[in-house]
Amino acid sequence: MAESTATNPTLLQEQVASLLVQPLEAASVVLAAGPKIFDTANVLRVPKLTAGHTPSFVGEGGHLADNADVTFGELKLMPTERKSIKSILRYSNELVRQSVVGIDAVLKQRLVKDVSDALDTALLTGSGAADSITGLLNQANTQTAALDTGEPDSLLDAIALAHAAEVTPNRWLINSQDFVALRKIKDNEGRYILEADLTADATYRLFGIPVTPTNKLPQGTAVLADVGQIAVARDTSPSVTVLSERYAEYDQIGLRVTCRYDLGLLHPEGVIILSAGPLTYEVDLGGADGGTFTLTYKGRQTAPIAYNAAASAIKSALVALDDGHTADDFTVTGSAGVFTVEVPSSGTLGGDGASLTNGSLTVERA
Repeated sequence: MAESTATNPTLLQEQVASLLVQPLEAASVVLAAGPKIFDTANVLRVPKLTAGHTPSFVGEGGHLADNADVTFGELKLMPTERKSIKSILRYSNELVRQSVVGIDAVLKQRLVKDVSDALDTALLTGSGAADSITGLLNQANTQTAALDTGEPDSLLDAIALAHAAEVTPNRWLINSQDFVALRKIKDNEGRYILEADLTADATYRLFGIPVTPTNKLPQGTAVLADVGQIAVARDTSPSVTVLSERYAEYDQIGLRVTCRYDLGLLHPEGVIILSAGPLTYEVDLGGADGGTFTLTYKGRQTAPIAYNAAASAIKSALVALDDGHTADDFTVTGSAGVFTVEVPSSGTLGGDGASLTNGSLTVERA
């Protein structure tokens, strides 16, 4: 017996794979980047080694300690309350009859685009609110760096963070407008730093790492990642259902699409989030009761600042740096040796508290 919408309104798994799943993986920026995809219909628990032991050198006949221990954690994906992406697409029978091009191909493209747009937005910027996906930008324990589309060194700083975490980054995800700004940068010999990969059509590399531009990331935001550390859980039962009777009074047919995904990080330090917005730091003098300290921004050190200086004095010291920024670019609040400092993202803030008395200076990202 031939399959039909009357006898089988829910498309077969093979049909759904060709209609939605496979094209979706190609159209989605995140899925096409090559993360680890796990098919699951239930809660997925991925074990992670969070702490190991330190092996020691033992001579011949020496005692081999048996107290080695390791600590495991887990990455939990696809909880039962995770919501699905759902959509109903309606079209009239007249459209089917009068269409010059195959309506099935048009609908397939529309389904894939709509679902991939929604999925990429969630996988990249999702807040995790109301049982939705927590996107890359909001995952916990990722590394952060400054993004300056006019200064390639900021991108090298992000690569350095990845190497410091002993991961090898293999993908840039960059906002399209930032991509164009970077595309215009040339080195001292007039060559573009963003290189076209002649072995792959329409593929660019930045410092040897493939670049994917996307408008799903807000302007001023980029992601550098080892995509092998990104885990995506995919429900094993995506469905496309033909609703042949629901809209019969309008002589229309509906296609109901449902799919369910989740995202997590196997090694959060393998993802670096770059931002062009102000960077916020917490500056704490550790209860110092005398002496001075200095702050360093973009490699330039301030004049000594008194331990009991007000927020305005700290701001004045930063503004006095010959770094191309004005007073409007810095914000300093706080008192009594504890301050919050905002600086432009084109540089990072550091400090030296060696001259403080009975205190220890810490400068940390907020």
